[in-house]
Amino acid sequence: MEYRSFIASKIVKARKAVGLKQEELAHLIGVSVTSTNLWENGKQMPRLENLIIISQITNKPLHWFFWDENSESQKTREEIFILTVYKNLNRRGKMHMLEFIDNLRFVDKYREVCSVK
Repeated sequence: MEYRSFIASKIVKARKAVGLKQEELAHLIGVSVTSTNLWENGKQMPRLENLIIISQITNKPLHWFFWDENSESQKTREEIFILTVYKNLNRRGKMHMLEFIDNLRFVDKYREVCSVK
């Protein structure tokens, strides 16, 4: 299943689980019904901020929207979260994130746990 279609199905499932109509979800997020319709039909991806709001409204953890319980070849929830955040950053934010990760090599506790030299 294509990534956008997968997330679209998760948004629909989460919305229906809490008994919301598409219009109600749009109102709670502060976007147009057209936006929620595009997300739920897999034609557009919601911005990370909007997906976080959907997560809060539906009481689903953010990683749930990226996690396929039926697949054996999954990235960890943490990897999915990190990739999602990274993809939603601007160029400068991506540079800062990569710099931060690279600097972990110099943190003693991290070096001990991960055997980094």
